[in-house]
Amino acid sequence: MLETYLISLIPAVSSVIGIIASVIVAVKKIKKSNAETEINVKNVLAEVKKEKEENKLLKTQLQVAISNNATIAQELSEIKAKLNHIHVKKEK
Repeated sequence: MLETYLISLIPAVSSVIGIIASVIVAVKKIKKSNAETEINVKNVLAEVKKEKEENKLLKTQLQVAISNNATIAQELSEIKAKLNHIHVKKEK
């Protein structure tokens, strides 16, 4: 009788083992997917950091260009004033 009972449990035990195996496979896939996602996130963060540094450099270059333009504008204004002064002297 015990033997018959144990034999009748074999399909149920087999099903449970199959479910456990499926869960183990699913967990491994999830871990692999999580690892790939983590790598992708790290790559994206590295790219963002790189772009942030590039933007910082571009901002600095833009500030230098603006400063240079202001200097050139001042120099042109001084040259214009000198030319106007020369023009006024010639008219007298």
